[in-house]
Amino acid sequence: MDGHLSGWIDESGADRDQKERIVIISYTENGEEWTERLYNTLSEEYDVLCAIHSEGAGTYGRRSKIFDVVEGGSLRKFHHSKEILQEEYGKAVMLLFVCSAGTAVRELAPFLENEMRSPAVLVMDDMAMHVISLLPGHLGAANEWCREISAMTGAEAVITTATDLHGRFSGERFAEENHLEIENPEMLKEVSKRVLRSQPIGVYSDFEIRGRLPKGFFLVGKKGQRKKAYAMHPECGIVITADRSIKKKFEVECRMFMQEGSDEKNVVIF
Repeated sequence: MDGHLSGWIDESGADRDQKERIVIISYTENGEEWTERLYNTLSEEYDVLCAIHSEGAGTYGRRSKIFDVVEGGSLRKFHHSKEILQEEYGKAVMLLFVCSAGTAVRELAPFLENEMRSPAVLVMDDMAMHVISLLPGHLGAANEWCREISAMTGAEAVITTATDLHGRFSGERFAEENHLEIENPEMLKEVSKRVLRSQPIGVYSDFEIRGRLPKGFFLVGKKGQRKKAYAMHPECGIVITADRSIKKKFEVECRMFMQEGSDEKNVVIF
């Protein structure tokens, strides 16, 4: 699998328990067929749990075909999805509901308090006509997952994130691609607001900057100076550093730290 998700694939030969977790929850027999197809595609690279509603697991005495395809430990029946979500919500990198959007929202509601534990959440109808990026997850990867599931199923990807729709800078995607840990993800919303308003955004980095900065972004401080003169220092900015005790650089700022094990610790790419 290519694109931003490739960084999540376990390519080290680690055993199944160390793979990233994906949970697919389906409610109907049609949904189970799509769950089975996705399991066959994803299970080599991810630890996939298929959860099927007990009333959808075969009718008229016929057992659903999914039982013959999916490994025993990767398949569970449930009466209420709360049983699955209580165990899996904080573990999974991606959660896919195969049902109506209304059902998914009602089931998710009790689990939405902690944004940093949130997986990327998608919902797809059981005819695979549309797949919707519902919740970004703490790394903001739902839009990429939405595109991937769309490619696998033929469903139309529905993405409503303003920065994506306008082709603007996405802080979540930038952090993911550069293996950066976001210290204060709530401030990304403030950055995004200003990006959409075409307000200047400052970038302070301890690391070498490669690539072209997005329109309206300007280097300040250690690794570069502003390329255009502003009467005032930008109010809002992104700080990319290895020093967690660094002094504040902007009135409104989002801080990002290089994750351990990153291959290029001295380079950040826009």
